[in-house]
Amino acid sequence: MIEKMMMKFLHNKIYINYEIKIIRSITNSLDFSNKNPPIDPSKSPRSYKHFDPIADRIPRVVVELSSQT
Repeated sequence: MIEKMMMKFLHNKIYINYEIKIIRSITNSLDFSNKNPPIDPSKSPRSYKHFDPIADRIPRVVVELSSQT
């Protein structure tokens, strides 16, 4: 019984170490440096007209909330 528990523990430890190595290799390969130029406020996403054909077909519902005191 103890041998089975030890084998399971060792297997889990190896598996966890393997996952950590994969995560580290992925994060090390990512480039977090900012290579984008500064954003022009006149061309910000808020200034673009919204157009989404699927979302525009969904009816909008306005609900007014009132408190009764």
